[in-house]
Amino acid sequence: MNTRRLTRDAIAATAIALACAGTAVSPALERIHGLSLDILTALRFEMFGNRHSPAASPTVVVAIDEESYRAAPFKGSPTLTWTGEIGRVLNAVVEGGAKVVGFDMIIPTSIEQSEIPFGEGMLGERVRGFDRDFLRALAGAAAPNKVVLGEQLRGNDPIRPAPGQRIAVRQQQNIRPLNTVTDGDDTVRRMPLSFDVGGAKVPGMALELAARAQNAKPEFAADGSVMLAGYKIPGAEANTVTLNFEAGADDIPTYSFADLRACAIKGDKDYFKRVFDGKVVLFGTVLDSEDRKQTSKRFATGLEGTRAARCAGDGKPVLTGFKRSSIAGIYIHATAVNNLIRQDASVEVGSHATFATMRTLKCHSSPNRGHGGNGWTIV
Repeated sequence: MNTRRLTRDAIAATAIALACAGTAVSPALERIHGLSLDILTALRFEMFGNRHSPAASPTVVVAIDEESYRAAPFKGSPTLTWTGEIGRVLNAVVEGGAKVVGFDMIIPTSIEQSEIPFGEGMLGERVRGFDRDFLRALAGAAAPNKVVLGEQLRGNDPIRPAPGQRIAVRQQQNIRPLNTVTDGDDTVRRMPLSFDVGGAKVPGMALELAARAQNAKPEFAADGSVMLAGYKIPGAEANTVTLNFEAGADDIPTYSFADLRACAIKGDKDYFKRVFDGKVVLFGTVLDSEDRKQTSKRFATGLEGTRAARCAGDGKPVLTGFKRSSIAGIYIHATAVNNLIRQDASVEVGSHATFATMRTLKCHSSPNRGHGGNGWTIV
């Protein structure tokens, strides 16, 4: 038995107990219960590392990242003109065996709709058919229910995919909300599980992807609780899941869109099979300034950049040189999907969700996780 490890674990357990005791008697409990989850997420990582290997992540990310914006042929081109190449990569990912592909990005218009004058007519008329390959890729993936497009609910004015995309994916059959929920301190700690759309209960993007990955349907109870594949999803607030983040920057394998596009052109089907077979795949932006969110992972982030095994190799990942407290929004959805599939969402203890802990701060022997010994584990 490793005495040093036991000492370290005992110190961690004592610190957690003191934090619990101090918080429990604090009159400011309602204001700091979210902060306690943030601190415990960082503390668990510092003491035990991450619970899972990145390679075992059920979800991976295809990142439209800084590298993609700097690489040919995308450099200098608006993303509205990338649709054909997005379709190319989508086809390769689906053919590689992905269980389901979700889009944590919305392309609300098409260049084919442009009414900007061009010559004797309009630009849209001159480029008619420009999105054809993208729409075909969407339709091909929608037929076996392997693609889900995102939309942003905003009352009576939602942001939705362009009309052609909606038709290609069979309308609302394969479109789900991307909305998240933010606490009063502008921090994301929970994800809505479903939304009321047109009088119907519609799963959010994360719940939909997790359900399709497990070939299961979510069951909604009258009290707001949700069951998926035999897992009653814990939630201090009805119809939400409290996110259980891993730490660092490589917990969700991330692949640069530019590298995958080059790989697809090269025809390396074995690569796509190796990295995407059996995975839930999320397409979205991973940028330095766009769609950044502060989450309960804010004290346990890492240097960003695409770190997964590359295919084409004709380019270098663009890495940040410092840690930030925010993460790209796509990792919120990826974490929610992983929590639902692994059945390890965080549990917030207390009648009013006043103190958040990881799986009720259950301390037990965990020979198959983390450090492989008998130690205190927050799971």
